[in-house]
Amino acid sequence: MEDTNFYALKIGEKKFDNVFGIFDGHNGKEVATFLKENFVQELTSNENFKNYKYDIALKETFLSLDKRLSDENVRKKLLEDSKKDSASEEDDFLQSSSDFKEEDKEQVKLFQKIFDPRSLEDCNVAMFSGSCGCVVLFGANDIYFAHLGNTKAICFNNEGVVTKRTENHHINSDEDKKRIELAEGFIEDKKVNGVLEYCRSWGDLEYKQNEWLKPEDQLVTADPSIQHFSVEKSTNIFIASNGLWECREEKEIVTYLLNLKDKKDLKDDFQILFKNVISTNGPERTK
Repeated sequence: MEDTNFYALKIGEKKFDNVFGIFDGHNGKEVATFLKENFVQELTSNENFKNYKYDIALKETFLSLDKRLSDENVRKKLLEDSKKDSASEEDDFLQSSSDFKEEDKEQVKLFQKIFDPRSLEDCNVAMFSGSCGCVVLFGANDIYFAHLGNTKAICFNNEGVVTKRTENHHINSDEDKKRIELAEGFIEDKKVNGVLEYCRSWGDLEYKQNEWLKPEDQLVTADPSIQHFSVEKSTNIFIASNGLWECREEKEIVTYLLNLKDKKDLKDDFQILFKNVISTNGPERTK
């Protein structure tokens, strides 16, 4: 599982702001985990956040966290965590395969050392792994959506009308396509340089190496789209990664959520929803 989530209540000096979000990792969970562990501290220490300029603070937080992924201490921490996860997954795989002989297990380990870049001591995991994500910041009167990629948030009322939603970042959108081309990249098979399917993300540092360009102008950027709107009566917010949105229609999700709005403990209901999504019917809905 490469997704992580977080929430923090009553943040800031006046303790009336709240923030929560989802980070949808790809090619490993290391970047998503780093974001989960550091987002709140990075946001609340931002000077624009302290001065209630939340849209600027969110943008700066997104970009500064991405910049930190190149820091040597962060690189070492990501690699250390990655090796622990890889060793655990390797052990689980080998133990689950009763047909493996001892020499087969040694060959598997050798193969991984040769072809897994995480086995290199100077490896920067964030060069080839990353995370999309969406963060919601809200207080007594205002709501902010900030997102990268295809992790989506919606705001809807008690009548089931969706009043606000994030719009996924698509490689072929005019804005992202122009940025990619100006950064001397190209789009092939709906992927950046024919390889990466995400045009905005944290990490994926391989696509952010042009020293002449600002972070916002790189082939792939962590520059978020931000929406700001006022809290209205009966405002409901829901956020999920693309795994849910690709399998269920927005209207279907809203109807399901409204049927739960009077309940206090939603854990079992959400487990039913997600089990249904990954059931045999789930993949059929995406075709």
